[in-house]
Amino acid sequence: MRREKTIIITIFLFALLLWGVDVLFRFQASDWGVWLWRKELINLTGILAFIPMGIIMILALRPPKLEWLFGGMDKIYYAHKWLGIWSIVFVILHYGMKLSKGILKPFFEQGPKPKDPKLWIFDGMQSLAKDMGEILFYAFVIMLVITLLKRFPYRFWRLLHKLMGLFFIGVVFHALVLSPARYWTEPVGIVMLLLMAFGIYSAIIAILGRIGQKRRYQATITELDFVAKTAVVTCEMPRDWNHQAGQYAFVQHPRYREKHPFTIASMTRKDQTICFAIKALGHYTRKISKRWQVGDELIIEGPYGRFFSMSSTLPKQLWVAGGVGITPFIAWLESLQRDNQQLESRQKAITLYYLVRNSEEALMLTELQALAEKANVTLHLHYSDDQGHLDFATLPFDADTSVWFCGPTGIAKAISRQLSLKGLAPHRYLHCEYFEMR
Repeated sequence: MRREKTIIITIFLFALLLWGVDVLFRFQASDWGVWLWRKELINLTGILAFIPMGIIMILALRPPKLEWLFGGMDKIYYAHKWLGIWSIVFVILHYGMKLSKGILKPFFEQGPKPKDPKLWIFDGMQSLAKDMGEILFYAFVIMLVITLLKRFPYRFWRLLHKLMGLFFIGVVFHALVLSPARYWTEPVGIVMLLLMAFGIYSAIIAILGRIGQKRRYQATITELDFVAKTAVVTCEMPRDWNHQAGQYAFVQHPRYREKHPFTIASMTRKDQTICFAIKALGHYTRKISKRWQVGDELIIEGPYGRFFSMSSTLPKQLWVAGGVGITPFIAWLESLQRDNQQLESRQKAITLYYLVRNSEEALMLTELQALAEKANVTLHLHYSDDQGHLDFATLPFDADTSVWFCGPTGIAKAISRQLSLKGLAPHRYLHCEYFEMR
């Protein structure tokens, strides 16, 4: 199981444990009737919604110190996405349990309402907190639909996502007012209070647009070329900029609010320039040819990522790049040449497969071929227009070879299937990064 999935499951199990500790020492077996179950399931679903939501707010700050835990910023985004989806699922269940009273009442005698006092300082605010909870429920459902149905434009999704900071502050108010008073002296309440504090801080940073502010650099476009549907952008960076092969950065043009992550397709050169290869895939990237010009200033936030920081002791490496996914490998080859590491690359037999439709769409092909030759890397070019789709069963997967991939998700799944068919665990042999930000 991938590390980020393990972390996600652990977070929910931890939240379940916190609830379990409370009810285990509070109730006897004879106390558990339909109405107590309903009340405690309302509390449980609320906890299972709130704790991951608080963690989501912290992860939204793109904390570089957590990259080692998750295995890269892309894994943090993966966890952020799925924690968010499951958190909203529990919001729906939480609201559903609240509505279940009308369904259960005709069939079960309610009896005396169990005492479950709230914090006295919020007396008189319960109705407001409940109304806010209902409004937030609908807001979260809309956010979930937009996240899962990717037909909505990215800019609309991003705008709604920015409101998450305000939503979270509303959730904190809802939880403070309506959670049982006993929680605030128990482990579950202490964890919730910590997440409230860090989450509100994160929300304020997000609302003010200061996420990643300490990692922002001013860059100038010095060259702008177009290969098929891909813009190759060369930028002059400040002297204090530094990055590793395979890392990426968020790029923003000051005239436009949107920022997007792009892999850095080079190492920092002697003239302090770096290169991005940006494929025209969406509304924003398709307009780069009209919006960006040589001499324009860009805001570069980063670098992020640990793609080539992943260690492997296996004697052979298989690199697979799909389309614009060649960019981190070009940077890696440049790194080998710059640091005079050709000897190391010869000690590890490296084979690179570059999958692209045709030679016209192949990025920086002349440079790639020269770099591969100098680093003693065996390069295979596969043009699908002429050769059809590559049969991944023909690739040299074996127990002595680590596999490094960058490109479309479908190819990653195909490689993963082939590794599994050969008895090689994908989580051990396959190294790749996710590039889905929604």
